[in-house]
Amino acid sequence: MHLALARGVRVSYGCREGESVNMTGFLKSVLLLGALLALSGCYDEKERAERYYQSAVAQLSEDNREAAVIELRNALKNNAAHAEARRLFAEILLEDGKLSDAYRQYLRLIEQYPNTVDVRRLLAEIALDTGAWDEVKRHGREAFALEPENPDHVALMLIIDYNEAKRAGDLRKAAEVAEQARVMLAADPALRTALRLMIDWSATGPEPATALPYIERLLSQYPESKSLLLARLRALEAAGRTDEVGAGLRAMYDIFPDDDEISELALQWYYSRRAYDEAEAFLREKAGADHENPEAHMVLARFLQQIRGPAAAIVEMDRLSKANGETDLGLRYAAQAALIRFNTAADRNPATLRNIVERIQGEELRNDGLVTLARVQRELGQLPEASATIERVLTSDPYHVDALITRAGATIAGGDPTSAINDLRAALDQAPRNLAAVMILAEAQQRLGNVELAEQRLAQGVEISQSAPQPSIIFARFQDARGKTRAAERIMRESVAKHIDNLEAVALLADLQLRLGDNAGARSLLTRLVDSNNPAAAPLIRNLQATILFKENRIDDSLDFLRNSLDENGDGFDDLGAELQILRIQMLSGRFDEARALLDDLRTRFPNSRAIQIIEGNLLSLLGDFDGAIALFSDLLAEDPTELILVQRLYALLRQTGEVEKASALLVTSLELQPDATPLILLQALEWEANAEIDKALARYEVLYETESENLTVINNYASMLAYYREDPESLAKAERIAAPLVGSNVPAFLDTLGYIKLRQGDLAEAILNFQVAARGLPDNPTVAFNLAVAYARANRAEDARRELERGFALAGDSELIPKLDAARALAAELSQ
Repeated sequence: MHLALARGVRVSYGCREGESVNMTGFLKSVLLLGALLALSGCYDEKERAERYYQSAVAQLSEDNREAAVIELRNALKNNAAHAEARRLFAEILLEDGKLSDAYRQYLRLIEQYPNTVDVRRLLAEIALDTGAWDEVKRHGREAFALEPENPDHVALMLIIDYNEAKRAGDLRKAAEVAEQARVMLAADPALRTALRLMIDWSATGPEPATALPYIERLLSQYPESKSLLLARLRALEAAGRTDEVGAGLRAMYDIFPDDDEISELALQWYYSRRAYDEAEAFLREKAGADHENPEAHMVLARFLQQIRGPAAAIVEMDRLSKANGETDLGLRYAAQAALIRFNTAADRNPATLRNIVERIQGEELRNDGLVTLARVQRELGQLPEASATIERVLTSDPYHVDALITRAGATIAGGDPTSAINDLRAALDQAPRNLAAVMILAEAQQRLGNVELAEQRLAQGVEISQSAPQPSIIFARFQDARGKTRAAERIMRESVAKHIDNLEAVALLADLQLRLGDNAGARSLLTRLVDSNNPAAAPLIRNLQATILFKENRIDDSLDFLRNSLDENGDGFDDLGAELQILRIQMLSGRFDEARALLDDLRTRFPNSRAIQIIEGNLLSLLGDFDGAIALFSDLLAEDPTELILVQRLYALLRQTGEVEKASALLVTSLELQPDATPLILLQALEWEANAEIDKALARYEVLYETESENLTVINNYASMLAYYREDPESLAKAERIAAPLVGSNVPAFLDTLGYIKLRQGDLAEAILNFQVAARGLPDNPTVAFNLAVAYARANRAEDARRELERGFALAGDSELIPKLDAARALAAELSQ
């Protein structure tokens, strides 16, 4: 179309500037007629587009979606700027679950009409579903700029801030944003994006079951959302409603029968109960007849391979292959049997698989088989053959996702990540949430030095996989290598919360927590690992027990703040450290006879090792021979009364055995020898606090603070005591001033102190935010739960207060020594009235 003529733009028709055109009347008439015909054609196209659009609307009213889609495509072919047709087309694609296609249509629409505010919002929400945070930010901020008062747009800005805070490891900021979302939901309970934010915040907190009300609300809008249904299952499990978890998994299997993740979750459910016969019966029922539902039969084969062994899976695949004969389905089962034989070294000849795949008639299924063959060839080192096989697939289908991904992996391995990126982008155009493509693309970006792009893709991989172990491990190691250890710990914490059975993930989380000094988190992890009843976890449990004990150098939990370490390789023998680790494992796993025998052997070979002598004292205490342990530590201390680790061990044992006066005397004597030893001063302050000698403890901290004003442990303990035990405004103001260096920290104990100061000052909003984050870092600490309950109660959030009190009482158990226990009981009585 000559739109330039239609708009009156001057056209030279090839003449030089300044020349006139000498047109005869006839020529003028011809040109005018041509212009009119061009305009007529233009309007005809618009009219045709409108007719196609109206036809599509009519087809939809009769529930004929396929015909409607055809009409809409015709409408857009005639008039690409037909806004109503493109919008309707995008809506149909979105309803059909084709997020990437819908996104592309909405994107075209916003390019043509950039101020269409509801389309901006939809683009941001779709990007949120796919984990494309750059697009969430781009469209969310544009939507907010167009309508800043719209609650949906405010919620989008909140979730953007929330995501950035969590990625930066700033849980205090995340808590602040979550509180704003909670307030918004009080006014509008159906606000989608705010609900999503609160689901994530609640599900990753100390009480994941609190996410359930938010999940149920969002499920009422999206009843078949896989991610929401999975979140509901996790929340139900956290709430102890295990029967509902099983029923929910079976219902999800009915909705998503071809979804591998749901199948795996269903299997894990049965595995956790060792109900293998029930699991097999369930899977056989779902699979149905031999000639039906091949995906379900494949799930059954995987189950058999994992539980009954590869031979059982091969028998099943051979049976199905025979039952279906030389059909494509029969050949598919034969190919799967061949692959199992290859992986178990029963038949490593790729010709076996090739002969089966070549007989498949269907192009799509044959291509899938050829990709599998290429992977087998690569594993055997037959790289040229593998490359040729993949090229054959891509010649047949240039957009075959698995082939593109396989070629990209080979290209990266060959040192050409740039070319790999092109293949991966093509694959992601077809399958935007393909986990393998996303993770390999992250590797390619990393090799090119595009660290931020790699980080974004790795984060997307974790989101797509719902924090599955392997993507989480890769992302966590990536972050840890870049110095973002706390962010790495958060990634693994969220993964292990769902996958305590994955020992590699658990081991990485434990390592990160211990390196961060989060011994309480490591102990909580250890408890969960023990409770998992996983026999394969025994070695990890023993090692983790040993590591925690010697990392902390403590017996009593009241010494959480001590971080001294014992150099057990100080003797210079390279093999001593390894043998000491074996000794620790034997001790902590209860194999005391073996430990005694090894210890006697080590003492013979390393007679001067004080590390061995200290471990002997620990063994004696574990055996219940406290007198022997005390005698040994006393003798060692007599040789070197300044060895702090011995003072701490002996002090703890004396208090544990009721020899409180002797413990105090030891501390006094040790302080006379080392009056400036910070660990001993802290011990004395704690002792005085435990004995209710508050003035003396505060005086000790006052002196210590003068010389250790940058020691965060000293700052925290001193400010905490002032806030807890002094009622005058001056002391409270002093506590706030002293605690100022703690502001901005994510250390749970520090946040608890800051929260209590704010609580005393009446700043309930700040108190709640600090206590919430503290409770996330100290989920097993009842006092933190009690403090949060008090803050909730004063903020007139009685239901939340009762929930935290219940959690705190459950954590406290039968102990009567928990700080704030009496105050918590009084509050519970008050709330029950």
